[in-house]
Amino acid sequence: MRDLYITSNGNVDLTLSAFPRGNGLARERTVLQGLKRYGKDKPLDALKGLNFNVRMFWINAYQSLIWNKMASERMLRLGAAPAIGDLFMDSNNEIEVVTKANLDNVELLQIVLPLPGYRTRYPENIIGDLYVKAMEQDGVKFVQDAVSEATAKGSYRPLIVSCDDLAWEEVASDQGSTTLTDDDDDDDDDDDDDDDDDDDNDNDAVNDIKFHFSLRSGSYATMCLREIMSSTLAR
Repeated sequence: MRDLYITSNGNVDLTLSAFPRGNGLARERTVLQGLKRYGKDKPLDALKGLNFNVRMFWINAYQSLIWNKMASERMLRLGAAPAIGDLFMDSNNEIEVVTKANLDNVELLQIVLPLPGYRTRYPENIIGDLYVKAMEQDGVKFVQDAVSEATAKGSYRPLIVSCDDLAWEEVASDQGSTTLTDDDDDDDDDDDDDDDDDDDNDNDAVNDIKFHFSLRSGSYATMCLREIMSSTLAR
């Protein structure tokens, strides 16, 4: 639908006629119907045909997109330790800047990154510059007196979140045992010692693991599992 709208030079009627029957793509259909009613020069009026929570969801999604990009840049460029210019949350839940004077007293778990908005402050290092550059490239600027569908106050999220109550257990697998039995050892001939070593290495792998852990609100278990599963001795 997007490609048709673009290639047809924004032909609303043509794009609407190509929509599938039923309730599919309901939001997109609503916006296009709004453009048809109010005109393509009034996109905000067209968007107001959607529920307010839906309209704000897109703003929140953009904030999260920027935050995720900046979190990746922060770790790649400055590493897994507090850096001068970072923002951190102190014991009074106030946002402060890491300086040379307080660097040794700040822990990584205190470091925060802003969800962009007109009330947030940005890191006073290269990451702050990247925030500005990213939003400029997208043509986005959060200002207080803009309509609610086009702005946000902003907030802060921890750069790193630790999981609580982390525990794991090996689960019996239908694919067989992960270790050799005594009977298997007795059946092997002495001439197959090299093969035995290979078998031992193969059986070092664990088929199924069950994890138990708790995360603070706003954190994602899938991200925690990704970090666990992508960790290797080489990493």
